[in-house]
Amino acid sequence: MRLCAFPHRNTTEKAFVMKKTLRLCICLLLLLSVYSPKMLAQTSQKQIVSQELSTIQQERTRFLYGFYTAYMSSLVYGVDGLDRILREEYVSREVQKRKVDADVLLDAQDCIEENLKTLNVVAIDKDWYKVSFEWPSFYPKVPARQHAILVKIGGGKKNYKIVDVKVEH
Repeated sequence: MRLCAFPHRNTTEKAFVMKKTLRLCICLLLLLSVYSPKMLAQTSQKQIVSQELSTIQQERTRFLYGFYTAYMSSLVYGVDGLDRILREEYVSREVQKRKVDADVLLDAQDCIEENLKTLNVVAIDKDWYKVSFEWPSFYPKVPARQHAILVKIGGGKKNYKIVDVKVEH
């Protein structure tokens, strides 16, 4: 009686399976020789750092979106004093002290409901974010324009603050 792992297969099929298994083993050995354990550890560490950065960016993006939604809503709907409270709590004194003709956080003198409806926040890097909204035109020949502000976030997880604001032209 013949004992074989594949009793129903003929010799050519066994040879084919063996060659395929051998190729797979050679590929694995090559892969392991190219990617040393140290290199694999560095790669996984980079992935962890990028995941943490991504989590931080998501938290900061949510913070900015929430802040701008509340801030713009207070201006649009006339909630008395809320804009001042939000600025004092979440905007650095350096940014608050800037003397400009418009609201430094919006780069505008006014805020309307359409701005709030089109509000968008996108991470640029760990600290800088692009806050944008649309200014509609009430004139048929004048197109609406996208308004963009670059905002830098500082502080820790529980106490984010807007530490710099620049207008994107």
